[in-house]
Amino acid sequence: MKILNNCLLVISISMFSSILVAQEYVYPLQKGTLEWRTLSVEIKNSMLQIPEEHLETVETEVLISAYINNPFCSLIFAYNEIEDGFNRVYNEFNGLRELLIRPGGG
Repeated sequence: MKILNNCLLVISISMFSSILVAQEYVYPLQKGTLEWRTLSVEIKNSMLQIPEEHLETVETEVLISAYINNPFCSLIFAYNEIEDGFNRVYNEFNGLRELLIRPGGG
């Protein structure tokens, strides 16, 4: 239940991102580019991770932006149960895992 509550909160945050996000995380790989179309899902996913050396020090607002702008964030809605989709994104995106352990991040 806690994961579902966190998921709904993160979705709510993304709806109001223009108000809540002071800074924006820019991914090195952009959806819709030629490079995006030519890479495998595994490579895309690895390129969309926040570098480990920055993960613990990046501001919470930037992590929120990173989650909102992650091209794979929409996978949450690709499953019959939203909790299954949330778990997939949680397991595959280090920024969401870091965000949810921070005070005020959830």
